[in-house]
Amino acid sequence: QQLKQVSVLFVDVVGSTAIGQRLTPEDISAVMDGALARFSRIVVAHHGRVLQYAGDGMLAAFGSDAAHEDDVEQAVLAGLAILDEARLLAPALRAQHAVPEFNVRAGIHTGSVLLGAGVDAEGSIRGAAVNLAARMEQSAPPGRLRISHDSFRHVSGLFDVEAQMVSVKGVDAPLRGYLVDKRRPSAFRVPNRGIAGLATPMVGRATELSALLVALAAVADQGSLRSIAVVGEAGLGKSRLVDEFQRALASAASPCWLLLARAQPRTAIHPYKMLHDLLAGPLQISDADPADLARRKLIDGLTPLFEQGPASALPTLPTLHALGQLVGLDFSSSPHLAELLGDEAALRDAGYAAAVQVLRRLASARRAPLVLLLDDLHWADAGSMDFLRHLLDGPRDLPLLAVLLTRPALFETAPQWAAPLPPDQRIDLAPLGAEHSKQLAGLLLQKLADAPAALSSLLIGQAEGNPFYMEELVKMLIDDGVIVADGDAGADGVGDRWQVLPERLGAARLPQTLTGVLQARLDALAPPERLALQQAAIVGPVFSEDALGAIDPAAAQQMQALQRKQLVRRSVSLFGAAREYAFGHHLLHQVSYDTVLREARRQGHGRVGAFWRVRAEVASPQLVDPAACRALAEAHEHGRLADPKDFVGWFDQQFFNFYSAFAGRLLQPLAASVVALAELHFGPQDVETAKALTNLARVALMQSDAASAEPLLHRALALQEQALGEDHPDTARTLAVLGGCYQGRGDMAAAEPLFQRVHDTRCRVLGADHPLTLGTLDALAHILTELGRLAEAEGLCRRLLDARQRSAGPDDPATATAMTSLGEVLVKRGQAAAAEPLIRQALAVQQRALPPEHPDIGLSMWHLAQSLRAQGRADDAEPLARQSLDCWESAFGTEHEWTAWALISLAELRLALGDGDEAAQLAGRALLIYERLFGPSHAQVGITLAVLAGALELRGEPQAAAPLRARARAISAPGSGHTATV
Repeated sequence: QQLKQVSVLFVDVVGSTAIGQRLTPEDISAVMDGALARFSRIVVAHHGRVLQYAGDGMLAAFGSDAAHEDDVEQAVLAGLAILDEARLLAPALRAQHAVPEFNVRAGIHTGSVLLGAGVDAEGSIRGAAVNLAARMEQSAPPGRLRISHDSFRHVSGLFDVEAQMVSVKGVDAPLRGYLVDKRRPSAFRVPNRGIAGLATPMVGRATELSALLVALAAVADQGSLRSIAVVGEAGLGKSRLVDEFQRALASAASPCWLLLARAQPRTAIHPYKMLHDLLAGPLQISDADPADLARRKLIDGLTPLFEQGPASALPTLPTLHALGQLVGLDFSSSPHLAELLGDEAALRDAGYAAAVQVLRRLASARRAPLVLLLDDLHWADAGSMDFLRHLLDGPRDLPLLAVLLTRPALFETAPQWAAPLPPDQRIDLAPLGAEHSKQLAGLLLQKLADAPAALSSLLIGQAEGNPFYMEELVKMLIDDGVIVADGDAGADGVGDRWQVLPERLGAARLPQTLTGVLQARLDALAPPERLALQQAAIVGPVFSEDALGAIDPAAAQQMQALQRKQLVRRSVSLFGAAREYAFGHHLLHQVSYDTVLREARRQGHGRVGAFWRVRAEVASPQLVDPAACRALAEAHEHGRLADPKDFVGWFDQQFFNFYSAFAGRLLQPLAASVVALAELHFGPQDVETAKALTNLARVALMQSDAASAEPLLHRALALQEQALGEDHPDTARTLAVLGGCYQGRGDMAAAEPLFQRVHDTRCRVLGADHPLTLGTLDALAHILTELGRLAEAEGLCRRLLDARQRSAGPDDPATATAMTSLGEVLVKRGQAAAAEPLIRQALAVQQRALPPEHPDIGLSMWHLAQSLRAQGRADDAEPLARQSLDCWESAFGTEHEWTAWALISLAELRLALGDGDEAAQLAGRALLIYERLFGPSHAQVGITLAVLAGALELRGEPQAAAPLRARARAISAPGSGHTATV
């Protein structure tokens, strides 16, 4: 059960009894159920919840699941939309069922109710508010919506209304109600903090500040971790409390190391964004930095922490690279991370360990406690919240105080944060009491020589203990000319001497809610300023002049005036020279956005989306950097609102480069959203939906989630085969991804027929020499090699080499790769002497065309070593094998699969040369890598066990070798040669 304030909407079909007399029961059901289903979808679209149906009507609540600032407005919009929907339904019902007139009426009241009570707890709602909402509906004329005065207080000025007195059964005096006609073309509301040119001390929060300082002292004395959640609704003073806390830290004799991060409303789509910001601030990393510079700043900034003090339990570069990759700085080419890129959980664990290690090193370097200030956690991304939980649930021997600022909504959306740990302590901010409200009013009016008592009373009474509300009331009085500011005006444009014009005071509109305050401030803006603020709201809560200029180049000219009025503020620029701004408050952004007409909003999103698209369209995976990732996320946000169908196709075109850059954490929510957009706008059976499903499956495979990927692929394949046929390129692409899914898990027998179908299709549709066709031929040749069908594999390799030579020429790296593949098959067929010149030619081409440490060069060196070894020339083979190992360790790291492959091959050579000691050492390293990557029963593990056993026997340790040989024999490995994972 929940006792909370909600907006209750009643909807009822007018004259349903008369309709029922004309229709059969089946027709009545069709008419009523169809209409109520449409009305229910409108309620859900406006973030409401249908609680009850009553034959010809329904009851819905807004704010019942989670309260939002615009619950009342959404309820009114839903009511109007339902009336519009009923008018649209009427002609069809008249034509299909001979219903002469179909109409509905609606009523809304806002008040306190009890949810989830009684025998029908799931959809029950109790309280006087329900009865009043019903009376509003019953008194409304057909086709009209009536709202109560308590609801009107929240939406005054947003709608055209007609005030009427309504007699309500059980209430002595008539109540004021309002018939709502339509939404006004513009509804203006503005939030912001503080008053320009006026400094006021913190009021009424001394106890809470003392609690923070006491907690910090305890952390310093005990050297242990502690967390405090500061919880309060918007405007109650969370930010001001933290500002005072920071001042106290700065003036302390032993300054602390302070790390700060603030979530934004869109932070949730940026994985680990708050963790990124904690590092980016002190390290001066911005999204405008080139990828190499951002990575260098991270390494250069944090490496000294690991070089001082006690030895780290974690290697420096692997630790920092894992952390950088986790927070989106793209260390995907790092050899230290190669084995983690396909394992999301392993990368997360490594990144978490690295982040905790950094915090420990910071505390050790400063010999003082750390303070984390994390603001607006109710908007934080899930990854950062998960790390925070990991940190707070971990060892407590870290001298750190985490101050967590949030609205109460966090404890509704993430119930685990209401548990005893975390946080250790919770501070709930209540509205200011009467004395503190009077004190704050005096401070806000200090520039008045003699503030009228009526003005102070208005501020105190209307603000109801909310400091933010009180500040906004004063700003509105200044904007409306009730308070005149003159004298020497600074850069903020506000004079140092104020006076009140009594004749205007009585006529001043003083709204009773924050919504009213914000609307009044926006309504007072000059038209160009108002338009610029609306256009900025389309761009987002943080916006650059460049992005705003995509809507209207002249809008930037209004920023100075809007800054003076404290509606926007300068923000840290994320894209070089472009100036960036942020709305003073999230509510200001939201309500400004709500005032933009639908078509203007759609066009604005289209223009801003085009701005971000240009920045997200990279030519290759190597150009994917944090700025491009942000651009892709922003392009998604605007594209889905402007032209969802067009965005679905555009996203498919960009997908490959971001996918190839291992941007899986970014792509996962976006790809899932694109699937939803395709299903909604194209239909669940459409081929565009199938392409989106395939991309989402590829992201799932990148994150080692084959269980989720396979059903997505089967669904996509079924749609494509039915709609496009088996010969369509899109069908072939999905088949190839499904084949790769099977190949990745070692099921070559299942993968082969799929790749064969893909190859045949691409040959027919694209041509035998198309790059996609040749890529499929290469994959098919490798599968046949793994299956031991070497003659067939050789035939495919020769076809591939011939095609590469025709299309790319003999000196192209792609041709060289085909030569090496053919050489590999020839060696396995016992034709090592024939393979050697072919591989040498490939290696020469690669060394001319590719960087010295390119993995393909190492691959050709390794295959050349295999060819020489097969000819009995182990001495000649060994240097090449060592070079391939060096190449792959440099490219992929010491723990990568290819590195293990080189280790075991070099071990075999050392064994052939009679060096059991080094052979055992190399095979042991390879065994650890293979077991961690593939488990104890993989074919590569069996091969490595056999080599290790041979090395031990050569060293005279047959007893140690025997169990290893037994394990190797027990591992069944048909078709699992060394090249299986390459």
